[in-house]
Amino acid sequence: GYGEKGVFYEDPEYQKFIDACDYLGVPYGFYFIDEAINLEEIEEEKEWILDFIKKNATENNVLPFAIDIEKFEAKARTDDIWDKRGELVQELINRLDENGVKTIVYSNAKKASEYLSEMDTSFWLAYYVKSNELPSKWIDEVDIEDGLKEKLTDKTIAWQFSDKGIKDIVKEKVDMNLVKNEFFKKFIDKNSD
Repeated sequence: GYGEKGVFYEDPEYQKFIDACDYLGVPYGFYFIDEAINLEEIEEEKEWILDFIKKNATENNVLPFAIDIEKFEAKARTDDIWDKRGELVQELINRLDENGVKTIVYSNAKKASEYLSEMDTSFWLAYYVKSNELPSKWIDEVDIEDGLKEKLTDKTIAWQFSDKGIKDIVKEKVDMNLVKNEFFKKFIDKNSD
């Protein structure tokens, strides 16, 4: 959670989204913003996540659990520990994996390239293109600075390329993503008996 205390909270809309996915038969995964600053808090996060999944997962909850690690505009309790965040979140990933929860990491591409590239995980990266159009290339073919190509391209399975929609398709202010279908398909196919 945010703030000095790092209090856990739930999106007040989450049940509505679960119900919609179940009604439509849409596969989904949960999303969690990590703000742990030490191993004790990593354990608290793990327990909270496992409890939340146990109480709320339905048969359509088959996609990996997304852990959000990024720098927010407001002051965050993790701002001063970026050099340790990859290690801490890797510990959370390992503990969740031990409990059968598969994960991916969502992060800003520049922060991930600078601080998270050694993590053993798949990444969903936010790197916004300047044009307001659907990219015709994957993220590894885009002119990206800060060493991202060399460090993270092979681990990138989803790319958030806009937070403003795109011309002629979605004109509202909404996050737009491209994904590697083969990565996500393996989670869906094993549950489609």
